[in-house]
Amino acid sequence: MLYCSNPSCFNPFNSDSHKFCISCGMQTLTPLFRNRFRVIRFLGEGGFSRTYEARDTDKMDEPCVIK
Repeated sequence: MLYCSNPSCFNPFNSDSHKFCISCGMQTLTPLFRNRFRVIRFLGEGGFSRTYEARDTDKMDEPCVIK
């Protein structure tokens, strides 16, 4: 997954095939969320947030969840 660098984007996660953000149209997509986490896949969503499976690149790709 790629991450939109626009701080006001309401859904910053995009699939690897996108060339621009599907939510806000920004053309700057990066492979790491907050320059640290590599998002693997969407897990689910509830009333207040979405959750994603990720790997922490600062901790040797240790599995984690981003909420």
